[in-house]
Amino acid sequence: MSSGTRLSRELSRPTRNMNRKSSKGPLVLGLVEEIRKLVGDPEYRFRWIASITVVSAAVLMLAASWWLSEGGGSFRQGAPAPQTYFAHSRMRIVDENATRALREQRIADIVGVIVRDRTHGEEVSRVIELLEKGEYGEVLPEPLVEILGSLSEDPRNRVISVSSMIAEEVTRSPEMAVNDDPIWQKLRVSNLTVPEQNLAFQILDHILGSFLKEDPQATLEFKRQVASDVVPVERIIGVGETIAREGQAISPEMAIVLRAQGYPEREIPWKTLIFVFLATTLWIFWMWWYAGRRDFSFERREWLFIISILI
Repeated sequence: MSSGTRLSRELSRPTRNMNRKSSKGPLVLGLVEEIRKLVGDPEYRFRWIASITVVSAAVLMLAASWWLSEGGGSFRQGAPAPQTYFAHSRMRIVDENATRALREQRIADIVGVIVRDRTHGEEVSRVIELLEKGEYGEVLPEPLVEILGSLSEDPRNRVISVSSMIAEEVTRSPEMAVNDDPIWQKLRVSNLTVPEQNLAFQILDHILGSFLKEDPQATLEFKRQVASDVVPVERIIGVGETIAREGQAISPEMAIVLRAQGYPEREIPWKTLIFVFLATTLWIFWMWWYAGRRDFSFERREWLFIISILI
């Protein structure tokens, strides 16, 4: 690289730095000039104050007009009612609270969806086979084994025989295991005594305990289906009926009814306020530009006249 090229690059660096500094210079100087005018020129300061007053007056007048016409007596969802609202016309509405309570009640009535464990049928058959062989010590808990061992041969064989027979019927008809009534009916018509019936029921309860089980996913889907099948509760609002009392919080359901009845809703007109603010500001700056172009300025009396006309 030649010495002339390096020299040209070195000379160009300060130039770029000076350009960066000079680009900020007019902004700083302009700001300082504006501050100097505001402090030292009463007429210039008054023009700024008058401009801000005009814009503020326009926005405040619009906001006050909206509040006096609609804002004071209008409702807002979630806020206390400013007055008592009555129905002007008869209408049919969906009572969301009653519908929600009905859905919750229907869902609460569902304990769970019971499904059959198909793989457990083979296990039940194996247990029955061991019971009939007299090998009940391998499939029953220790307390039941001790009770069976304390019985003589005939009562023990009767209990095992009846228990095996009922267990086989349950595996063929799973609906019998949903509740205990069918099993107890079978035990009562058997040739077992009451103590033997109780022992047989405990054996069956142990054998069939995991034959039917609750399916959480099926339970959840069934609850959703039941909730969706609930017919919405409707009620009639008559003419003159109270929709909301003064001071009562406006619920979403009340807000729907109030809108349908034609009551104004408290909604700040932000778009209109922004439009008035921008339009007034542009108008003020146009006046400044026009006065500067024509080389004249509004006097205080003229500014006061403009503000009074606007108000």
